[in-house]
Order: sequence, then C-alpha cells, then structure tokens
Amino acid sequence: ELLAQKCFNDNRTKILARLADLKTLNKYDQIYALTDTTAITRKGKEVISSALTPQLKNAIQSELKLLGADHLPLILKPSGSHGETLHQLELKGAKLDRKVNLTDVLSEGEQRVVAIAGFLAELTASGETNPIVFDDPVCSLDHKFREKVAERLVKEAMKRQVIIFTHDIAFLVSLQSHADRLEATMSEQTIRYKDQAPGFSAKGVPWH
Repeated sequence: ELLAQKCFNDNRTKILARLADLKTLNKYDQIYALTDTTAITRKGKEVISSALTPQLKNAIQSELKLLGADHLPLILKPSGSHGETLHQLELKGAKLDRKVNLTDVLSEGEQRVVAIAGFLAELTASGETNPIVFDDPVCSLDHKFREKVAERLVKEAMKRQVIIFTHDIAFLVSLQSHADRLEATMSEQTIRYKDQAPGFSAKGVPWH
C-alpha cells in the first residue's frame, strides 16, 4: 500500500490529468450520442419508400424500356446513412460483396444508358420542365442504343428545351431524323475552332 501511495504521489500530476481527460471524453461521448441520426435516417427512408420509391421505380423501368435496356434486371432500393436518404440501383437476385458497385458489373455502355434512364426518371418524378443539357450522351454506346437515345431525347425535347453537345455526326443525323418524324423543333449550331481560338458558334450543321 505504501509503494502504491508513493507511486501515486510520484505520478499525481499525470494521473489527475488523465482523469480529467477521461471525464472530458465521457462528456463528448454523451454529446455524440445526442447527435445520433439513426432515427432521422429511419424516418427519411420510411418517407421516401412510401412517397417516392414506387413512382421513381416505375419511371426508371419505363425509361430503361424506351432506351432498349429493359433486359437489365435492375431494382431500385431506398437506403440511408447519417441522416441522408437516397436511392440505389441493384442487380435483382445478385449476391454481390458490399464493396462491389454496379459500375464494376455493367459495361461502360450499359452504365451510360442506366445513368441516362435514372436522370430522365428523376425528371419525370419531379414534374419539373426546366431545360436540360447533355454532353456527348452516346459515348461508348453501340448503334442500337444510340438510336434509342436519340429518339428518347427528341421526345423529351417536345416537353422541355434539350441542349445536346456532340461530335458524333451519325448521332446528329439520327436526332434530325426523329425530330422530323415527330415534328419536333430542332435548331443546329456548329461550334468550331477558328482564328486560333475555340468556341466560334455558327447556325447550321458542320460542312462535312
């Protein structure tokens, strides 16, 4: 006991400082517990599951069908973390490691089509009619997907302004074809490099 008392006296300053640190840490733990977002996350997931998930799920399935990608067995699942709620696409029936993303399974072209479908589905669910911009939406897509995307974007342009940047002339011709067939208004602009400077815009299609 005497040895213990001597040891305590020799280390009194360090021991008391450590006790003070532990008390502070305990207070931090109590405060952190008050900021637990589990209940908020659970409630948020419950809200979007009933109010948004069904219509977004239907919209995505509809978009995938219009884009010719309805063969992909995708399902929409609501999820949440730290108070944030979101939707995530998963492969139906697939048992993947949690670290494996959908982007690790789908081809680059399939990823692009799914991304376009998801974007258009969100627009449909939101009910907004604001203008939208696409930058080369058909990169990595084969001719069948390109044709479907062209048709879908022309149909969307009948509800809102759609601006598309592309260097793909075949895609441009496809857009023109569907615009003529659906009687949608289409205005072409060519942006070119001129006088050693980029960004010159002129009305009409490229010369070639």
